[in-house]
Amino acid sequence: MNSYDEHIVARDRALPGLRTVLDPTAFMEMLRQSQFPLDLTGATMTYIRYKPGQSCLVGYELATAVGVEQVYTKAYRTDEHDKLAKASERFSGEGKSEGGGFVDEARFLLTSRFPHDAKLRALRRLKTASDRSHLLGEMFGKSTPLAAGHLDLIRYKPERRYVGRLDVDGAPVAVVKFYTDSAYPGIRARSSAFQNAGPLRVTPLVGHSDRYHALAFEWLSGDRLTESLVAGTTDPRVVEQVGLSLALMHGQAGEGLPARTADDERRHLAGIAESLAFLLPRQAAYAEGIVRRIQEGMIHLPRVVRPTHGDFYAKQVLIQGDEIQLLDFDESA
Repeated sequence: MNSYDEHIVARDRALPGLRTVLDPTAFMEMLRQSQFPLDLTGATMTYIRYKPGQSCLVGYELATAVGVEQVYTKAYRTDEHDKLAKASERFSGEGKSEGGGFVDEARFLLTSRFPHDAKLRALRRLKTASDRSHLLGEMFGKSTPLAAGHLDLIRYKPERRYVGRLDVDGAPVAVVKFYTDSAYPGIRARSSAFQNAGPLRVTPLVGHSDRYHALAFEWLSGDRLTESLVAGTTDPRVVEQVGLSLALMHGQAGEGLPARTADDERRHLAGIAESLAFLLPRQAAYAEGIVRRIQEGMIHLPRVVRPTHGDFYAKQVLIQGDEIQLLDFDESA
């Protein structure tokens, strides 16, 4: 671990397993001591969600003798025996020989092996070809060739979201996303809130399963705006088209979107400042000062009700000739 990690571990005494989850070497040693059924050769962090004094979830990509495995480990507080006990029962029910995961009671840690996810239960349907076919048939219809497709991982945020590419006969046809029970209803409503207009193109929904909390969107080819910006090859006219596409999105009705108020935004900013203050104590006053100025400025803004993307940045833009494809409306409001 680096010196910043060391300082965080030293200050967060509520999570005894924090050092283990943040140190790949220590994490691998714990796995070996637990007799986890994997022949490990390396571990790389892929995702971190840290709530100081509450929990720390870290996604790992494990290099093994037979290929790459996705796992996640989660550090709990010392007063959360009940949560760990329930997790231990779940793993016992699935069978430890199956390698679904285990609980380290001494460190207050849970470790779970993909597709055994505590909050994305439908991922277990990806374990065998027959289960996967059943799930895809639920999404697209049993008679469609898409039910025989293969899913390749694009992005996995444990206990939050899974994104995979669906290939049929070696060609990509859709992006499939799995969500938690609590997140799915709102995101399902957002998936049909916007329509194509001018250069703006919205990714069409091509399949879904309310039962398994999964959505499928058409696979689209094109260039990410991020890539051309980094390479310094972005045509200024493309940037104008992106701005126009956003304006056209803002001008739509946004039926079914949840409301987000200025008070919601101010509370969100306050939470960011609080997290930064813990992670970087020397910068706490600086970050809090910036947030305070933004919050004060928001008080004087006029009240305007119109749709927003909610998570817009260059990676959410796909350029297809003269058309601008906006991606991922999961946070729209």
